[in-house]
Amino acid sequence: MLRVPEVADFLISEGRRILFKPISGCELHTIALYLVGTCFAILLQQRGELVLHASAISVGGRAVLFCGASGAGKSTLAALLCRRGYGLISDDICNLKLSADDRYVVRPDGRMLKLWSNSLDFLEWRTAAQRAVRSDLDKYFVAPPGNRLAAQTVGAVYLIHDALPDEPDSIRRLRTLEGMRELRRNAYRPALVSAMDMEASYFAGSAALQVSAPRFLRSWRSWSHKMRLRSILSRWSKFRSLHRSRQLLLMEAVFWLLIAECVIRVLPFPRIARLLGTLRPPGPAQDRPNGEFAAREISWAIDRAARALPVSVVCFPRALAAWHMLHRRNIAARLHFGASRDSGSAQLRTHAWLDASGVEVTGYPEAHRCVEIGHFAR
Repeated sequence: MLRVPEVADFLISEGRRILFKPISGCELHTIALYLVGTCFAILLQQRGELVLHASAISVGGRAVLFCGASGAGKSTLAALLCRRGYGLISDDICNLKLSADDRYVVRPDGRMLKLWSNSLDFLEWRTAAQRAVRSDLDKYFVAPPGNRLAAQTVGAVYLIHDALPDEPDSIRRLRTLEGMRELRRNAYRPALVSAMDMEASYFAGSAALQVSAPRFLRSWRSWSHKMRLRSILSRWSKFRSLHRSRQLLLMEAVFWLLIAECVIRVLPFPRIARLLGTLRPPGPAQDRPNGEFAAREISWAIDRAARALPVSVVCFPRALAAWHMLHRRNIAARLHFGASRDSGSAQLRTHAWLDASGVEVTGYPEAHRCVEIGHFAR
């Protein structure tokens, strides 16, 4: 039994069956993430197969694996190599199967990469990002340039680890016992290996992998720190290249987004609603055309500032921040609240969006799929 708070309860049994009971209000695609990720990895382990927390790339007809803890940069490194022409075999989960010639092969999963926002900036792949992995995460699905859909023999394994402060970046070959120990540590959900009595299987697998992948290496490169540093420097360079008016507008947007986040965390919604005014029924907009340019600039600033913040900023704080920025410029705006139904599910999702002077400021294009409940106007 696997219980994921606020998502679902999962029952994985006999290596062939996954049953789940959703928690009320959980989005269907969030449940699907756990089904094809953690749950399927556990199912494979129940079959006695080796599953590593790793991404795999095809290099010269062999699979090269990159293992590491969450956030170490496995997916970012795989994406970087995909951009240079190598094919993606799998992301985050690697299923190893012993072939007829006693060599381990990696079977492809056919899934997309999942990359954090700062990784997209690092790779300059912002336009390639598709929908968010989860509504509360600043992480996105990205289709790699090329996928490899055939199983490939493991050629090398790199274990990514952040360098210590006084340690230079380097790559070194691991000794046999050290490599076996590190492989065990990078099993997918290591605690389950002991709980499922799979220690012997992982020991035998890591020993066999020493033969099939003699270039078993460990990387001490601090990929995640370099990625964050490059992302920060890139954003700072872009910020400095902006006109002074846009720099000030971005700083104002950051300020109001942070204020909005604090207000939403501290005050209950009925109190916020009283501050916004009277909730009106849905109706046609009566916009003033003289604020169109300012509304478009504020829409740009809110979107850029929200993506630059280290926290995930969802629809309501974005709409609140834009509402106050427009009010300071005496531009009439309408803050809408509505709901939509998840595809393939009976569950409703709430959404907030804002428009002014005929401009879709925040919350679009999702707003087009929602039924409006009411709006605030000023």
